[in-house]
Amino acid sequence: MSQDHLARATGLTSRTIGRIERDESSSRGSLALIAMALDVPVTLLHAPEVAKTSNTGGLSDGEAAA
Repeated sequence: MSQDHLARATGLTSRTIGRIERDESSSRGSLALIAMALDVPVTLLHAPEVAKTSNTGGLSDGEAAA
């Protein structure tokens, strides 16, 4: 589905759709509208923010396991 088509289906602007695609901004309401238009659960659109860590049990690159 194109940004224009999704914008028409949700009532959002194409510019808003583009910002959401680029992870620049999104409100819960906008994501809910998009989920409804795409017929998917809104949780599918919520990418959890994960700390950037390597496989060190959650330690940052500069920390060592004790």
